[in-house]
Amino acid sequence: MRAGLPALLASRRRSAGGQVPAAVMREAVAMAGNPERTERLHILLSREELVALDNFRFTRRMPSRASAARELLRRALAADTKEHRKACKP
Repeated sequence: MRAGLPALLASRRRSAGGQVPAAVMREAVAMAGNPERTERLHILLSREELVALDNFRFTRRMPSRASAARELLRRALAADTKEHRKACKP
């Protein structure tokens, strides 16, 4: 039987001197139900950027800041790809 996610992280954090190794984080993410998201990205935002992110999130009734940031990133990459294709047409 698998230990719960909080118990797994706490036990691994104690054995790793307070740090959770990347492999353990990947396992924890997989246990949480989304094995595709195994990488972590830490960013710093200005207050204005955070307010804009929260406004985007709340107007679209998104569950978290992370989901809003992923959606904005997905949209930006899609728009960039379209621009690139348009610019490369002969």
